[in-house]
Amino acid sequence: MEFAGINNFEAMKIGLRRAIFYFNSGVSFLCNSFASGNLVSLAKIARECGAQTVAISPCTPSFSKDVVDTVGMLEPRELVASFVPEYKEINALFAGKLTFAIKTPLCIWPRDFIEKLIRRKQIRSTCQFQHRSGIIFDPTGQASACNSLANFPMGMIGEDYDNAESLIRVFNSDRVVRVYNHINSYPSEICVNCPINSLCHGGCPLMWSVYDPEKCIPGWNTTER
Repeated sequence: MEFAGINNFEAMKIGLRRAIFYFNSGVSFLCNSFASGNLVSLAKIARECGAQTVAISPCTPSFSKDVVDTVGMLEPRELVASFVPEYKEINALFAGKLTFAIKTPLCIWPRDFIEKLIRRKQIRSTCQFQHRSGIIFDPTGQASACNSLANFPMGMIGEDYDNAESLIRVFNSDRVVRVYNHINSYPSEICVNCPINSLCHGGCPLMWSVYDPEKCIPGWNTTER
Protein backbone atom coordinates (compact mmCIF):
# COMPACT_ATOMS: atom_id res chain seq x y z
CA MET A 1 0.00 0.00 0.00
CA GLU A 2 2.75 2.44 0.95
CA PHE A 3 4.77 1.97 -2.24
CA ALA A 4 2.12 1.02 -4.82
CA GLY A 5 -0.75 3.17 -3.62
CA ILE A 6 -3.11 0.21 -4.03
CA ASN A 7 -4.58 -1.86 -1.22
CA ASN A 8 -5.61 -5.12 -2.86
CA PHE A 9 -4.33 -8.01 -0.81
CA GLU A 10 -6.43 -10.63 -2.62
CA ALA A 11 -4.92 -9.65 -5.97
CA MET A 12 -1.47 -9.93 -4.45
CA LYS A 13 -2.27 -13.46 -3.23
CA ILE A 14 -3.27 -14.41 -6.79
CA GLY A 15 0.15 -13.28 -7.97
CA LEU A 16 1.83 -15.28 -5.22
CA ARG A 17 -0.14 -18.41 -6.17
CA ARG A 18 0.90 -18.05 -9.82
CA ALA A 19 4.56 -17.59 -8.95
CA ILE A 20 4.64 -20.48 -6.47
CA PHE A 21 2.84 -22.78 -8.93
CA TYR A 22 5.03 -21.78 -11.88
CA PHE A 23 8.31 -22.30 -10.04
CA ASN A 24 7.02 -25.11 -7.80
CA SER A 25 8.63 -23.20 -4.95
CA GLY A 26 8.34 -22.61 -1.26
CA VAL A 27 8.34 -19.22 0.39
CA SER A 28 10.56 -17.36 2.81
CA PHE A 29 9.79 -14.51 5.16
CA LEU A 30 11.41 -12.56 7.95
CA CYS A 31 10.81 -12.88 11.66
CA ASN A 32 11.16 -9.18 12.38
CA SER A 33 9.50 -6.40 14.35
CA PHE A 34 6.77 -6.07 11.69
CA ALA A 35 5.94 -9.80 11.65
CA SER A 36 6.39 -10.51 15.35
CA GLY A 37 3.20 -12.07 16.70
CA ASN A 38 1.94 -12.76 13.18
CA LEU A 39 4.21 -15.58 12.01
CA VAL A 40 1.43 -18.17 12.03
CA SER A 41 -0.78 -15.85 9.97
CA LEU A 42 2.02 -15.40 7.44
CA ALA A 43 2.54 -19.15 7.31
CA LYS A 44 -1.19 -19.74 6.72
CA ILE A 45 -1.22 -17.26 3.83
CA ALA A 46 1.81 -19.02 2.34
CA ARG A 47 0.00 -22.37 2.53
CA GLU A 48 -3.15 -20.85 1.01
CA CYS A 49 -1.00 -19.69 -1.90
CA GLY A 50 0.32 -23.21 -2.48
CA ALA A 51 3.69 -23.18 -0.75
CA GLN A 52 4.86 -26.62 0.41
CA THR A 53 7.95 -25.39 2.27
CA VAL A 54 8.84 -22.33 4.32
CA ALA A 55 12.14 -20.74 5.31
CA ILE A 56 12.21 -18.16 8.08
CA SER A 57 15.06 -15.88 9.12
CA PRO A 58 15.53 -12.81 11.31
CA CYS A 59 16.70 -9.39 10.17
CA THR A 60 20.39 -8.59 10.48
CA PRO A 61 22.11 -5.19 10.25
CA SER A 62 22.98 -3.64 6.91
CA PHE A 63 25.51 -0.92 6.33
CA SER A 64 25.63 2.24 4.25
CA LYS A 65 28.90 4.12 4.63
CA ASP A 66 29.20 4.68 8.39
CA VAL A 67 25.52 4.14 9.21
CA VAL A 68 24.16 0.85 10.59
CA ASP A 69 20.58 0.14 9.50
CA THR A 70 18.62 -1.85 12.10
CA VAL A 71 15.11 -1.34 10.72
CA GLY A 72 12.97 -4.37 11.53
CA MET A 73 15.52 -6.05 13.76
CA LEU A 74 14.38 -7.78 16.92
CA GLU A 75 16.70 -7.79 19.91
CA PRO A 76 17.95 -11.40 20.30
CA ARG A 77 15.76 -12.19 23.32
CA GLU A 78 12.74 -10.66 21.57
CA LEU A 79 13.46 -12.93 18.60
CA VAL A 80 13.33 -15.98 20.85
CA ALA A 81 10.09 -14.80 22.45
CA SER A 82 8.55 -14.18 19.01
CA PHE A 83 9.49 -17.43 17.25
CA VAL A 84 9.42 -20.19 19.86
CA PRO A 85 5.67 -19.96 20.75
CA GLU A 86 4.65 -20.02 17.07
CA TYR A 87 7.03 -22.75 15.90
CA LYS A 88 4.80 -25.73 16.69
CA GLU A 89 1.84 -24.50 14.64
CA ILE A 90 4.00 -23.39 11.70
CA ASN A 91 5.81 -26.72 11.73
CA ALA A 92 2.48 -28.57 11.67
CA LEU A 93 1.16 -26.40 8.81
CA PHE A 94 4.11 -27.41 6.64
CA ALA A 95 4.41 -30.99 7.91
CA GLY A 96 7.94 -30.36 9.10
CA LYS A 97 9.13 -28.78 5.82
CA LEU A 98 10.50 -25.75 7.62
CA THR A 99 13.97 -24.26 7.95
CA PHE A 100 15.04 -21.49 10.28
CA ALA A 101 18.18 -19.48 9.54
CA ILE A 102 18.85 -18.65 13.14
CA LYS A 103 21.67 -16.05 12.76
CA THR A 104 22.10 -15.70 16.54
CA PRO A 105 24.17 -17.54 19.13
CA LEU A 106 22.41 -20.86 19.72
CA CYS A 107 22.86 -20.56 23.47
CA ILE A 108 20.34 -17.72 23.79
CA TRP A 109 17.57 -20.19 22.84
CA PRO A 110 16.02 -22.90 25.02
CA ARG A 111 18.37 -25.83 24.67
CA ASP A 112 15.65 -28.42 24.02
CA PHE A 113 14.27 -26.21 21.24
CA ILE A 114 17.64 -26.00 19.47
CA GLU A 115 18.23 -29.73 19.92
CA LYS A 116 14.80 -30.36 18.36
CA LEU A 117 15.62 -28.18 15.31
CA ILE A 118 18.96 -29.93 14.89
CA ARG A 119 17.36 -33.37 15.21
CA ARG A 120 14.72 -32.44 12.63
CA LYS A 121 17.33 -30.87 10.33
CA GLN A 122 15.40 -27.60 10.35
CA ILE A 123 18.20 -25.24 11.36
CA ARG A 124 20.68 -23.18 9.37
CA SER A 125 23.02 -21.54 11.80
CA THR A 126 26.04 -20.28 9.85
CA CYS A 127 26.36 -18.57 6.46
CA GLN A 128 28.48 -18.40 3.33
CA PHE A 129 30.39 -15.44 4.76
CA GLN A 130 31.53 -17.49 7.75
CA HIS A 131 32.48 -20.43 5.53
CA ARG A 132 33.90 -18.25 2.74
CA SER A 133 31.78 -20.33 0.36
CA GLY A 134 30.05 -17.60 -1.66
CA ILE A 135 30.41 -14.17 -3.26
CA ILE A 136 27.75 -11.51 -3.87
CA PHE A 137 27.68 -9.65 -7.21
CA ASP A 138 25.62 -6.54 -7.90
CA PRO A 139 24.37 -5.59 -11.40
CA THR A 140 27.48 -3.47 -12.06
CA GLY A 141 29.92 -6.34 -11.43
CA GLN A 142 30.90 -5.19 -7.98
CA ALA A 143 31.86 -8.18 -5.80
CA SER A 144 31.13 -8.23 -2.07
CA ALA A 145 31.45 -10.78 0.72
CA CYS A 146 27.88 -10.36 2.03
CA ASN A 147 24.58 -8.77 0.97
CA SER A 148 24.66 -6.59 4.07
CA LEU A 149 28.13 -5.33 3.11
CA ALA A 150 27.25 -4.41 -0.47
CA ASN A 151 28.53 -0.86 0.10
CA PHE A 152 31.95 -2.24 1.01
CA PRO A 153 33.01 -4.04 -2.19
CA MET A 154 36.04 -6.31 -2.36
CA GLY A 155 36.54 -5.78 -6.08
CA MET A 156 35.10 -4.37 -9.29
CA ILE A 157 34.94 -6.14 -12.65
CA GLY A 158 37.28 -4.61 -15.21
CA GLU A 159 39.34 -2.98 -12.46
CA ASP A 160 40.24 -5.62 -9.89
CA TYR A 161 39.23 -8.78 -11.74
CA ASP A 162 38.09 -9.87 -15.19
CA ASN A 163 37.97 -13.68 -14.93
CA ALA A 164 37.70 -16.47 -12.37
CA GLU A 165 41.42 -16.61 -11.66
CA SER A 166 41.78 -12.89 -10.96
CA LEU A 167 38.61 -12.91 -8.85
CA ILE A 168 40.05 -15.72 -6.70
CA ARG A 169 43.26 -13.71 -6.30
CA VAL A 170 41.25 -10.73 -5.02
CA PHE A 171 39.43 -12.83 -2.43
CA ASN A 172 42.64 -14.55 -1.36
CA SER A 173 44.58 -11.30 -1.06
CA ASP A 174 45.98 -10.29 2.33
CA ARG A 175 43.60 -7.33 2.50
CA VAL A 176 40.46 -9.40 2.00
CA VAL A 177 41.63 -12.29 4.19
CA ARG A 178 42.25 -9.84 7.04
CA VAL A 179 38.68 -8.53 6.67
CA TYR A 180 37.25 -12.06 6.80
CA ASN A 181 39.39 -13.03 9.79
CA HIS A 182 38.54 -9.88 11.71
CA ILE A 183 34.78 -10.01 11.16
CA ASN A 184 34.60 -13.79 11.65
CA SER A 185 36.45 -13.82 14.96
CA TYR A 186 34.45 -15.21 17.89
CA PRO A 187 32.38 -12.45 19.53
CA SER A 188 33.06 -13.71 23.08
CA GLU A 189 35.62 -15.82 24.90
CA ILE A 190 32.67 -18.01 25.91
CA CYS A 191 32.43 -19.12 22.26
CA VAL A 192 36.05 -20.29 22.02
CA ASN A 193 35.62 -23.50 24.04
CA CYS A 194 31.91 -23.99 23.36
CA PRO A 195 31.10 -27.62 22.44
CA ILE A 196 28.84 -26.53 19.55
CA ASN A 197 30.86 -23.60 18.20
CA SER A 198 31.20 -25.31 14.82
CA LEU A 199 27.39 -25.17 14.45
CA CYS A 200 27.05 -21.62 15.70
CA HIS A 201 30.26 -19.59 15.45
CA GLY A 202 28.65 -16.94 17.64
CA GLY A 203 25.86 -16.08 15.21
CA CYS A 204 25.92 -13.53 12.40
CA PRO A 205 29.06 -11.44 13.03
CA LEU A 206 27.31 -8.27 11.85
CA MET A 207 24.97 -8.44 14.86
CA TRP A 208 27.82 -7.35 17.11
CA SER A 209 27.92 -3.95 15.46
CA VAL A 210 24.64 -3.38 17.32
CA TYR A 211 24.63 -5.58 20.41
CA ASP A 212 27.18 -6.29 23.13
CA PRO A 213 28.05 -10.01 22.90
CA GLU A 214 29.18 -10.12 26.53
CA LYS A 215 25.62 -9.22 27.54
CA CYS A 216 23.91 -11.52 25.02
CA ILE A 217 25.89 -14.78 25.11
CA PRO A 218 25.27 -16.98 28.18
CA GLY A 219 27.09 -20.07 26.87
CA TRP A 220 25.71 -23.45 25.79
CA ASN A 221 26.47 -25.09 29.14
CA THR A 222 24.20 -22.60 30.92
CA THR A 223 21.34 -22.77 28.40
CA GLU A 224 18.04 -23.94 29.89
CA ARG A 225 16.66 -27.23 28.63
